Amino acid sequence: MDSVKEKVQKLCEIYSLPFVLGWKKDTRTDSYTAYHYWKALELLNEDQVEEIFRDGVVRPNQLLIRFFRSMQALFPPAQYRGGEVADVGSGFGFMTFWAVLNDAAKVHTIGDPERIGFIRRLYDAAVERNMLPSGRLAYRPEFVGVGDTTLSRTIKPGTLSLVLLTDTLEHITPRRLPSLALSAYNDLRPGGIFKSKQQNTDSLSMRKKLFSVWEHWERSTGLAQRAAICRAKCPGTDDRAVEEFATRTRGLDQVDFHNALERFVQDGTVPDHRPDLPPIDVETDVPVEGDTGIARVLAEFGKAGFKKRAAYPYLLYSRRYVFFQPLARWVPSLFFKTGTWDATSVFLMKKV
Repeated sequence: MDSVKEKVQKLCEIYSLPFVLGWKKDTRTDSYTAYHYWKALELLNEDQVEEIFRDGVVRPNQLLIRFFRSMQALFPPAQYRGGEVADVGSGFGFMTFWAVLNDAAKVHTIGDPERIGFIRRLYDAAVERNMLPSGRLAYRPEFVGVGDTTLSRTIKPGTLSLVLLTDTLEHITPRRLPSLALSAYNDLRPGGIFKSKQQNTDSLSMRKKLFSVWEHWERSTGLAQRAAICRAKCPGTDDRAVEEFATRTRGLDQVDFHNALERFVQDGTVPDHRPDLPPIDVETDVPVEGDTGIARVLAEFGKAGFKKRAAYPYLLYSRRYVFFQPLARWVPSLFFKTGTWDATSVFLMKKV
């Protein structure tokens, strides 16, 4: 039997547990759950999500199998089997559990506190039912911060076989990126690999798509968020001045935003800032699909100590393009320079 299909079946059984155990918070149709995230990835359609909530069972489908087959090719288990893995920005834990199912000795799952809590409870429930081996997960319920030199205090420096990120790098601010790169370098063993799949903001087609995402978030959330913080800091300020401040602080991270706010309170100064930058949620300090420019990212990892660094287009998930993946990996400039199938990219760094 196909080993990927077997593992997808096991993964679906694990993600059925919240329904079996009656976890109401994690199975509510009106909140953003693991199953809604799979739908956002287009791995489940609306009818399949409704079926999950109706029957309380997650069933494999061809899209899920294809997705995890692509993950198997992107992160070959041979690179980490019997070793330790860091899943950075682990979300609802799909890749965390996938690495355990592929015999990682330990997976350090790192991300949002609430979702890390979900992963912990789900893992404990799976272990209790003999669906997964015990002692394989360690947790960091927070993002890598400025000044960090390790991805997690649960990691012994120089021990990781693989650091993986899937659609996470775009949520790392430029201020935090050097700390992420240095922490990954410190935690990897010699020969260990850092690998990240994300959108490529150098791609014209991707930037066009992202611009609409940025504008929607700004109109629906960002402007109001920054204006509310400004009003709370300096009540009674003219609405026009507050709105101008909110508009001009688009793209500032949490530190720069609050520094700008202090100057605004002191003398009414507003920053002269570009309006086309990816916005950042200043409450969580997380970019809304931010900059993943190839030259900038490779440079930061070079400063951290990585000598072997590469970027190439990611074509594994498309039936139409998958056969071009070897060419894209070995001659990436052919695709990046011509803007051909370059909307998603992979960063590959090896510690020597």
